Amino acid sequence: MVPADVRPAKGQLRDWYILWEVEEWYEKPKSMVPPTDPFLLKHVVGEFYAVLAEWDLTELEKAVMAELRNR
Repeated sequence: MVPADVRPAKGQLRDWYILWEVEEWYEKPKSMVPPTDPFLLKHVVGEFYAVLAEWDLTELEKAVMAELRNR
């Protein structure tokens, strides 16, 4: 989900990509904490992407992601 306040006025979700900032890498997926600070990207050309927006996850979003990861 892309928050309404950072969502571009033009385009559709299929036109964008979300890149998650990973604070720490773990060997065992069960011990991972949810990533934070997602970036909304748009493909420009080749391996070049433009950053359209960045936001912080709410505590509720982090809790939901942690719960889904522990299943």
